[in-house]
Amino acid sequence: GELFVGANYRLSEFESAVNTVQMQKLDAIIGRYRTILKTLHAARRDFKEIVWQASNDPEGDIGYMIRFFPADDALGQRIAEALCAEGISAGFSGSEGAPDWHVYHQMFPLFAEHADRCRPDLCPNAADLYHRCVRFEIDQWWSRADSEAVAGAINKVLSAFCTPA
Repeated sequence: GELFVGANYRLSEFESAVNTVQMQKLDAIIGRYRTILKTLHAARRDFKEIVWQASNDPEGDIGYMIRFFPADDALGQRIAEALCAEGISAGFSGSEGAPDWHVYHQMFPLFAEHADRCRPDLCPNAADLYHRCVRFEIDQWWSRADSEAVAGAINKVLSAFCTPA
């Protein structure tokens, strides 16, 4: 990775040409993701220990990833491991996870200079949500049967560790 945000993001003419062609496929890609996301949301069950990621624009979501927030780190770790055992590549960092440049207080080149303004205690809710988040990517090529099987696996895992709402 780059040491400073925004450094070296120039595209060559070739990359620009490829991206121009790829943009023509974007509506179809987004449509596939949204169809799968709707299938997953329709099939998912609610649990007392799980908060599903909220959306301010459900119709506008592209839907490339599912995120939810277990009640604590230990539960999140167990759920992520169980999802992986079911064939769903779930990610989970937990509060003891490796440094991640997505998190403001772990952006090392900036942290030293701005340490007084980049402490995790300044945004405790954001830090808590980030560390408890269980996430996995959606594959745009999943069929309806694939999507339903993934939803079934999610419900199976959550049912094993959580209380139905």
